[in-house]
Amino acid sequence: MSLLEEAYKALEESEREFRRYMEIRERIVFRDACEKAWLASVLATDHLLTSYGYEKPGSGEERRRGLTMLEKKVAMARHLGIRDRFGSRAYHLQTIGFYEGGLDIEEFELEIEKVKEYLKISEELSKLAKINGN
Repeated sequence: MSLLEEAYKALEESEREFRRYMEIRERIVFRDACEKAWLASVLATDHLLTSYGYEKPGSGEERRRGLTMLEKKVAMARHLGIRDRFGSRAYHLQTIGFYEGGLDIEEFELEIEKVKEYLKISEELSKLAKINGN
């Protein structure tokens, strides 16, 4: 399974956990949904960076640095604010949602839509890498 396929799988699992939370209303399940949505963003980022020839990142710092380099190299990535999008998902899903447990249902639903968009953008940018011979 490719990193992108894993990202979509993590997103599906996040949505499944969210539906489960809506049934049983246990906050730990909601936190799990946030964590899996965050994982989808991480995996999509790893896919994107490796499609441009970067080594698979081993940490959040390496992902941020890789996205910074990518934005310098690929105008479309810079135009789409890929690094900022990644950072926003980290803050909302990992910090507020998972660690603090402070995300509410409406915010989570918005974040899921943004993760879906991030995955699509990552997929499209990785296709550009193949077209451009990266």
